[in-house]
Amino acid sequence: MRSSRLIGAAFATLASLIFTNAYPAEMTSAQVKQADALAQALEKSCLDNAALKGAPDALTRAMGQWISSPEVCGCEVRNLRQVLTPAVLAMKQEEQKDFFVHFSLTKGAECIVPAIKTNLSASCEGVFGSILQSVPAEDLKKKLQSHGFANADAFLARTCGCFRHSLSEITTEAWVDSSVSAYNAYLERKRTGDQSIQAPASPFDGIASKCVVPLTSPSNTPAAKPTQGEAGRAVVMHDVPAGWEIKPLTERQANEGIVLSLHSQALGASLIMSTPKRRDGADSAGFAAARRSALAGKVQNPRLSDITSLKINGKAAWRFEVAGSIEGYAVTYLATVAENADSMNMVLAWTSQAKYEAQRDALTRTSDNIAAPPR
Repeated sequence: MRSSRLIGAAFATLASLIFTNAYPAEMTSAQVKQADALAQALEKSCLDNAALKGAPDALTRAMGQWISSPEVCGCEVRNLRQVLTPAVLAMKQEEQKDFFVHFSLTKGAECIVPAIKTNLSASCEGVFGSILQSVPAEDLKKKLQSHGFANADAFLARTCGCFRHSLSEITTEAWVDSSVSAYNAYLERKRTGDQSIQAPASPFDGIASKCVVPLTSPSNTPAAKPTQGEAGRAVVMHDVPAGWEIKPLTERQANEGIVLSLHSQALGASLIMSTPKRRDGADSAGFAAARRSALAGKVQNPRLSDITSLKINGKAAWRFEVAGSIEGYAVTYLATVAENADSMNMVLAWTSQAKYEAQRDALTRTSDNIAAPPR
């Protein structure tokens, strides 16, 4: 009896391997070899996942671990084998790149979404608890109390309860639909060269905006939406103006100290904020001048405005513009720098040069309210 079970298991394993390596169309031996190489490369990349595993914030690192498990990577490889055809293998390099972007956002997401939902629901308190531990105790206490939370345990209970409920309502199909929107935005950026085109927020982005700092605290006092970025800034809040949505930070942005990223579909504009520390005796006007020079060095054919000194809601501030082009895309930046006691709030907004004059006032108002919010 035992030997028959072992033989049955062996046949089942063999059948599984045969099915796993099957392709949906007739291929030559050379094409099978090429397809196998792509599948192996995907599996290696998935298992390594160095970018997410080495991310600066605890949540992204945890997600990197969850989506690089052998189970998830095996699922992605099986899904890839189902869509590889001779036509895909014959694509030019740029076409094949687009194919893999689409695959990762659709068939890949079918493997990733369940893993994120399951693991985040199970380990929410641990992930966010590690984020809170990186914030100085006195600062954390003040931030939590300002939003109606008596302590970190109350914050974690409310936040993780919100996450678990919201995650349970997300379907893989809805996530994939939002991923397709992201892919279409990617194609439109390629077609037009307009780098301000961004996709609508994904279901997970919506949960993060809703749950990391609840829209209403336990005292029913409206709370502002959170900024993003490094671990210690997870509970820093700013009001997000109507018509703007929070965008997830890229790894590069987080490493550069950016704490907030916004996009307005209506304005065709984007905005980021950083809060660099002030050094003793540092000249704030000199800081603004240095940032202007740095920004000018990132564009081709830069045109720089003068630096204007002004007051924004009672705070000393400086403003300047830099226009130029990036990879053929003509862009204009509006930079606003406001003084704080121990740091500078630098807000950088931008849109295409064609739209800038019409959007200047709106970008100025938004920048002012974020760089130096009224008390």
